[in-house]
Amino acid sequence: MSLSVWKSTLSMAVCIDHSITIAPVPTIINAMKFFTFFLAASLSLSAADVAYVPKEKVAAAMTKPGVITSGPDHKVSMSRREGPGKAEVHLDETDVFYIVEGSATFVTGGKVLEGRTTRPGQILGTGIEGGDTQQLATGDVIVIPRGTPHWFKEVPELVVYYVVKAVTLNVPPAEEQISTAILAAPEDRRADATVLGYDPQGAMVTLRKGSGDMLCLGDNPRVTGINVACYHKDLEPFMARGRELSAQGFSGSARHEKRWKEVDDGKLEMPREPRLLYVLTGKGYDAAAGALRESYIRWVVYSAYATPESTGLTTEPSSAPWLMYPGKAGAHIMFSPPRPK
Repeated sequence: MSLSVWKSTLSMAVCIDHSITIAPVPTIINAMKFFTFFLAASLSLSAADVAYVPKEKVAAAMTKPGVITSGPDHKVSMSRREGPGKAEVHLDETDVFYIVEGSATFVTGGKVLEGRTTRPGQILGTGIEGGDTQQLATGDVIVIPRGTPHWFKEVPELVVYYVVKAVTLNVPPAEEQISTAILAAPEDRRADATVLGYDPQGAMVTLRKGSGDMLCLGDNPRVTGINVACYHKDLEPFMARGRELSAQGFSGSARHEKRWKEVDDGKLEMPREPRLLYVLTGKGYDAAAGALRESYIRWVVYSAYATPESTGLTTEPSSAPWLMYPGKAGAHIMFSPPRPK
């Protein structure tokens, strides 16, 4: 769904299931009528989910911004800005803004500068490079689909706006996450494995504390397809540090080099004996069969500081075993068999 902005003097569009329907509206929209309409349309709330907010609380939010009402799949709030803000990306939330007062220069799309993950599913940065610019004014509505960078670049004096956040993250039940994650491990190592997965807000948590030496990671609900892994518990400090650095915005060689140096300096634990990592991918989880559809498994043996000379392995990628990052703290042997046809 592309970003949409509608002027109050023209019409209001409602996005349902990624389509746009145009409906005429008056030039001046009553804010609460608008929010009741849009919240019901975008979230399809049942009668049991209806939340009533008295006008006194709404009026108070005009001067003291904050959350008006919220639930597992939505949040309604009032925001007030007197200057530019940080660039934002919400991986799990679609934002709907209704401008109540003031104006702003608003940028969407492009690339977030100096982005850092500040909570699960949220990235903040100092600004945006590129993107599209909108001039927002009183009465405007703008919808920012999840994953779209956005930024209040300039606020001449003041901008006050209602916000609807529709949470679109689909996190499977804990038992399903556990059943999926342990498929990466050998059958005789699954029952006592510790399993890490995700809570309803997308934060990583321990779903099951095991007594064995295997640790399994559940599938990331923010990524298409299934990707789970299991590894020896001795690798967890190294793996956990990698997750921390990713959350801080490090990726690729920068993340590798930082972890390796910490191991070199004795600040990060890394076993010197070989330790195995199993990685299993697939198109989806078949609960009835207890298996992944179109599954593919590969194996990684971490052997810190291993070299071609110490292992007899080539460093040329192939379907046969080969050594990646030779001589580094994160050196590992790759076993990637041909994919099934």
